[in-house]
Amino acid sequence: MISSIFLDCNYTLENFDSVKSETKNIISFVANKMSQKNIIIDVNYSLNYLVFLEKNISEDIAWIHHPIFWRGVIDGRVNGDILNLVYNTYLNQYEHYINLYPDVLDSLEKLNSKNINLYLVANGNPERLYKLIDKFRLDLYFKDFLISGEAPFQKPSDIMFNFFIKKDGLIPGSVIMVGDKYDNDIIGAKKNGLLTCIIKRKKNILPAESIMANPDFTIYNLSSLLKIISQINSQTIHLPYKTLGQDKKIDTAVILTGGKGSRLGDLGKHVNKGMLKVNGIPILEHIIDKFKNVGVSKFILIVSHLSEQIMNYFGDGSQFSIQIRYIEGSFPSTADAVKNSLEFVNNDFYYCHGNIIFQNSLLTQITNDYLTNNKSVISCLNEKNKITHIRVEGTENGIISKASKVVEGTTKLPLTFAGLAIYQKNPLQENLQGNTMTEEFIMKAIGNGKEIRYTINSGYYFHIETEQDYKELEFFL
Repeated sequence: MISSIFLDCNYTLENFDSVKSETKNIISFVANKMSQKNIIIDVNYSLNYLVFLEKNISEDIAWIHHPIFWRGVIDGRVNGDILNLVYNTYLNQYEHYINLYPDVLDSLEKLNSKNINLYLVANGNPERLYKLIDKFRLDLYFKDFLISGEAPFQKPSDIMFNFFIKKDGLIPGSVIMVGDKYDNDIIGAKKNGLLTCIIKRKKNILPAESIMANPDFTIYNLSSLLKIISQINSQTIHLPYKTLGQDKKIDTAVILTGGKGSRLGDLGKHVNKGMLKVNGIPILEHIIDKFKNVGVSKFILIVSHLSEQIMNYFGDGSQFSIQIRYIEGSFPSTADAVKNSLEFVNNDFYYCHGNIIFQNSLLTQITNDYLTNNKSVISCLNEKNKITHIRVEGTENGIISKASKVVEGTTKLPLTFAGLAIYQKNPLQENLQGNTMTEEFIMKAIGNGKEIRYTINSGYYFHIETEQDYKELEFFL
């Protein structure tokens, strides 16, 4: 049960772009006001200085929010009184322009109605954040605030996540941290036993770290958080599988995204399945984001039908901070397509169908199994479904004992391959046959005495094959 939520502020609740778009007007206003007090601020220099800080120090910091920026643009010697006067003039302009995202207040109210305690846990200057809190009366929605500028610590310090847990007697596993930064919000919270949710209001910068950076959930607005909380508390989705905190990463993923999408009707005729958009983002980009979360930086995309849509959108991957290699062609089977990609992979790699969306923790689950056992592992579904993937049966300790194709009129094995796996290159090469589905190598490998493992997905999962599947995914996300 989720009883409490820790919420970050900037790009989670606070739409900084409403201030950023007025940067020139704000600096001009402050400069004009200060000139009346013989304090000189050059507007053009200030704008150029802001660009310098973003380009050379960090583009991930809202520099205009901080006194260090204003101290750097005041002409002449600066004492505390002058800096406070300039900064307070800025804060008044900040208060005038700042806005919350449109979904925020309604979502906070609905979360309150479910008796969930809300805490603001944010890095920042308290003078600025209290301007925001007072303007929108956030004190009416939040039980308490923890602002780093009021304390001798900041995220990702353990104290930021443990302060309210110890003060109010919260259980870490019943708390979910929601924020937009992998390093400050996700890794810090996971290290302290909290559930985690990344909110993607803007492009996120993923640090080069272990699978601890993989959030349990990904959302694009707070309305989606309401659905996740309801499903966890009603046990329609299970709490995520916990990471072992291993540092080893698998850096390559092979994604099959060449299907024609014939069962999608008119949608499939004109758009590659992977390029269908959900929340304004192609399904394939959602999948790539999930792999980036666990440290994948190299992608091999197997393309065919409407391949130019994918290649034109993703290019070489550099704009997404990844490397992409395309394997293009009309292959007789997925096995033949994968064979053509093996020369570009290392010993182990992720394998994924390009028309599935799954809970982030599913990747953590199979990654941990692989890092623990060093055996190829596939993710499976244990519910009844119409998916025609290979079926398997296994032992209690996670080893596949039987595997078969789905054939009408025969008894089906209890587990269905979910289209996601970690394969080892050599066993795959030895057992992969042409003119077959890639996963059929499992049947041959088992027959040859090779150990293949399985995990059972307990989170949400969508297989987009029909127009109805696509509509259900859109509604869920």
